[in-house]
Amino acid sequence: MAQTERDGTSIRALLADNAIGAISPQDLRDALASMQGYGSMILSTTSVPVVMNSVGVGYTLVNVFDLMTAQSIDVNADGVEVKLSPDYRLVLGSAGIYRLVFWASISLVANNRLVTFRPHINGVAGEMEMHRFIAVSNDAGVASLEEIIPFAADDFIDVRVKLDSGTSDMAFHGAGLTIHRVG
Repeated sequence: MAQTERDGTSIRALLADNAIGAISPQDLRDALASMQGYGSMILSTTSVPVVMNSVGVGYTLVNVFDLMTAQSIDVNADGVEVKLSPDYRLVLGSAGIYRLVFWASISLVANNRLVTFRPHINGVAGEMEMHRFIAVSNDAGVASLEEIIPFAADDFIDVRVKLDSGTSDMAFHGAGLTIHRVG
């Protein structure tokens, strides 16, 4: 059974009221095909941290991910909803509202540095950013952010990091960037 992607207004109309049992299996497939799909990039290394050398005061692409997956419930001609690019970006195949989740477990060589992570959409800094202060070198700190963002078809997103001053090698003990279509 094929499904049809629909916009939010159409989905709400399909699923508005089931008092008379009018929601068909096809309606449910169409709703799922319109709201699902995800992509994720994960740093799966846990025993040996992955190091980004000389992170400084300008934003640098977080490029430590080694396990990347994408999946879509959409099997019609629209194709894969979230594509993974080899340059650590998630490319969105269709317009919609997406939930972005990023997390990282990090440590620095330098002391007393404020670390800032920020998603970039189509190469431009997004509105949300996450700060983590690392007081003592080699202390691990965890950073995470979550955001709901509207995207157009073929938009791409990546996460970048910077320090408030100086430079430092940054060790990633774990990290993940996941995006799910929610509407």
